[in-house]
Amino acid sequence: RTTPRRDVVSVPFGEVSVKTAVDRHQTLTRVRDYLKSLPHQQAMDWLEQFCHDLAAQPPEHSVLGWDALRQLAREGVTMGAHTQTHPLMNRVTPAEAKAEAVQSVNDLKRELGDVAPIFAYPSGGFNEDVVKGLQEAGIKCAFTTVRGINDLRHADALRLRRINVGPGTTLNAMRAQLLPWSVHLNRLQPLTSSV
Repeated sequence: RTTPRRDVVSVPFGEVSVKTAVDRHQTLTRVRDYLKSLPHQQAMDWLEQFCHDLAAQPPEHSVLGWDALRQLAREGVTMGAHTQTHPLMNRVTPAEAKAEAVQSVNDLKRELGDVAPIFAYPSGGFNEDVVKGLQEAGIKCAFTTVRGINDLRHADALRLRRINVGPGTTLNAMRAQLLPWSVHLNRLQPLTSSV
């Protein structure tokens, strides 16, 4: 089913243009930032209503299925938890955040067998309560979305920086991020939640 073409849509912060690709990208960025500022359930409710109002079909899931994850595990890839429903962990209650982590670890154990007690914060959302809950759940290290490398002599294992490697990352760019001097770039980006 196709959706009717619109040049302007209404969002909580006003009407925005979606006429051009640039407009759509800017609108997407603003809407994403707005949704990240809301409690998780409120954001999901708003998004569901917005898609309904636009008669938009949600895209097919582009996440790996269990068969693909099992194959990666057989090939030696270490799997870590990332929640069941992908909420920003600092936008749910501490109990919900801890349950998301525990249930995600349990799902991995059930499907893959033994898994490492590691975690990645969805969209980098964390706070002190979330870190405490992960610690209580037996998580030994967790990755933020804060770019940089970690000096293991001083790093907080539940607030680890990471190097982003995406489809456009060249081998030389990845190598540069791994050089020992790049740890000094960490000062340019403080280690706090990015959402």
